[in-house]
Amino acid sequence: YECPLPFKRLLPVRTVRWLAQTGRFTFYKDTSHSLPTMTERLNVIGDTHMRLYNAAIASLVASMQVGAAGLSGYAANVYPDLVSWVCRHANDADQTDVLRVQRVLTMVEHSINLRYPTSAKFLLDASSRLRWRARSRWKPESIGDHEGEPLRQIAQLVQELDLGRADLYASR
Repeated sequence: YECPLPFKRLLPVRTVRWLAQTGRFTFYKDTSHSLPTMTERLNVIGDTHMRLYNAAIASLVASMQVGAAGLSGYAANVYPDLVSWVCRHANDADQTDVLRVQRVLTMVEHSINLRYPTSAKFLLDASSRLRWRARSRWKPESIGDHEGEPLRQIAQLVQELDLGRADLYASR
């Protein structure tokens, strides 16, 4: 996992190759947000046991199409069902629904980014999927009306678009 805090550190490709070739690592969270970088890393990972997981929902479909194994990002904490669906359908011939869901999840991820994890909890509460107070022991802060309204709007958009409908999840 490439740690984004307190400052972003990206591993060089030679290090990723070494990690993959040791056989001791199976999960690699790529935080580069760069499809060419992910592609280069996937090439050196090859057929080892290590799998690359993209940290950014905005490029999930494209990264899956070049060999990424999935997503390890904020959106998966809030809408795991939708992220899983996008992963399963990333290579479908008809990309209309897949890219539409990815677009919404990109807005979700961006909206919760600044105050995460409190904002993710707020969104889960606003979407009526879980009932709890939006607070975090790690970063104790509150979500006021100004920060909360976009999260409420996103929860409403997901509901209005009916992204949870059964036919969206049906196998094609």
